[in-house]
Amino acid sequence: MDKRQQRRRFRLWHCLEAVCEMESRLEEAGRADPFKRDFRFLRGCMSRVGGMHFDEGELQRLERTIQALLMELKDLFECRVSEDFCAGRN
Repeated sequence: MDKRQQRRRFRLWHCLEAVCEMESRLEEAGRADPFKRDFRFLRGCMSRVGGMHFDEGELQRLERTIQALLMELKDLFECRVSEDFCAGRN
């Protein structure tokens, strides 16, 4: 196996892992149920990364997309924390 392809697979696996780690945060916030099937799908993809072939451009596009998703989720959690804090003050 080509070392570059192996590194790309490793990077993709870690991107998927970062998204899957958000499931527990969504569960804590009570918002995970609509995404359960998606998380199962992503975990299944993680087990198949070793057999995938893709080029650097495809991986960079996925990394940018996953980074945008993680930023959206981060904003959602920060907004939720603000709402909880403000609600607790009343």
